[in-house]
Amino acid sequence: MEFRDEALLKIWFGADPAIMAPGERQRHSASVESIEAGLATYGPLLSEGQRRVMQIGLSLQRAWVAEWQAVLDDAGDDPPD
Repeated sequence: MEFRDEALLKIWFGADPAIMAPGERQRHSASVESIEAGLATYGPLLSEGQRRVMQIGLSLQRAWVAEWQAVLDDAGDDPPD
């Protein structure tokens, strides 16, 4: 499995996580909405494997949202969505 994330690389090399967090949380929240919409629209047409892959992707995106929210909570900063 390969894993690359530009925001994490920036933080690794010194970027402030609290500055990165709002945009990253929004980006992953948008992905959650997109996947949910795709499942609602195309779910009945997908194979079991395709649905499972989308469900896994949805779970991963929700985890990202939660982690970026935790960064914001730790920083004491919670800008509106």
